Amino acid sequence: MAPVESDPRHDDHLFVYVHGGAFVLNGGEASLVEPILIAQRTGMKVLSIDYRMPPSWPAPAGTDDVMAVYRSVLRERSAHSVALGGTSGGGNMCMVTVQHAIRDGIDVPGALYLGTPGADMTDTGDSVFINEGIDRTLVSYAHYVNAVRIYAGGLDLGDPLISPISGEFGGFPPTFLLTGTRDILLSATARTHIKIRE
Repeated sequence: MAPVESDPRHDDHLFVYVHGGAFVLNGGEASLVEPILIAQRTGMKVLSIDYRMPPSWPAPAGTDDVMAVYRSVLRERSAHSVALGGTSGGGNMCMVTVQHAIRDGIDVPGALYLGTPGADMTDTGDSVFINEGIDRTLVSYAHYVNAVRIYAGGLDLGDPLISPISGEFGGFPPTFLLTGTRDILLSATARTHIKIRE
């Protein structure tokens, strides 16, 4: 989608967006809300990926779709001109996509946006417990872990395909991490920041 008013600074830029929703929600038209806001507020073109979801398509189908779109985008433009990003489960898939790009020798995006990313789908980190009942979206680990299990299929929740915090971070692009003090995923976001800096 193109913004109503383009910002000349972003004429050659593209934001590739991956929607959140605990891997099982917000597909179809619902996946357009955040990218429309991004396009209008940044003046940048946005490509939104409506990836395959479980139960028919468990992991790694969604991440495979993101990687396929990213490869296709790189046939038309340089990786440096691309920002890749998403929120929650979408942030998770963006992390996995970058890890796979590095593994496969594919140029990483010029920038990465991770909004409260689902970096760790295990019940690790103090914010999972401290922010239970305070996080107004996820509410508690017990509320969203069943959706994550459906997405995981037979994979362990600690597998890097499901919890990219367990994967490698060498070579990550400049990354903007967004979280909040009431976020159940705050600890995972902070740990992701540490791993990228290391």
